[in-house]
Amino acid sequence: MAKKKGEAEEMVKEVFEDAETMPAVYAEGGLPAISDEILDELIETAKDVTLWVKPRGNSFVLDDASLPNIVGNLVAIKPYLVKWTDNVPDKIEYAVNELDWPEGYEPRCDIVIQTEGGDKIGVSLAKTSFKKFLCPYIKMLSDQGLKPEQVRTQLTTWEAKSNLGSFNLVKATMVSDVPF
Repeated sequence: MAKKKGEAEEMVKEVFEDAETMPAVYAEGGLPAISDEILDELIETAKDVTLWVKPRGNSFVLDDASLPNIVGNLVAIKPYLVKWTDNVPDKIEYAVNELDWPEGYEPRCDIVIQTEGGDKIGVSLAKTSFKKFLCPYIKMLSDQGLKPEQVRTQLTTWEAKSNLGSFNLVKATMVSDVPF
């Protein structure tokens, strides 16, 4: 049921302390309308947001949504070393030479892919995905004179099982040498 204009003004005052100084804009039915200026600001802010997904089973999961794969241009690659203590990560700068790694630290890597629609999707790669799949992929591109941001990359994931339990792997493959 639509609220009356006076009730709508009270609702706005409850939400915004300075509502008396804000210009009120009303949509049909007397409810406050959100200005196009505010909507444009929110949309612009969203362009800088990276949506972080988790590899689970054969898909990447974000809240309740799942993606079977992610296709786009790699726009960020951030390797690091991590040590877990009481379920809390201690991240430090990555060192290529394993002899330079402090005891208990292992390599990981965060990557961000920008999709054709402009969305940025981030994935944290565990040790195996980083060393056995991402690093060789980057080398393969380099051997062809290409950089990751110059090609369209597809990320896929699957669950692997070992005597230590199950874990997800993420693999990057080139699907086109033409970026979005």
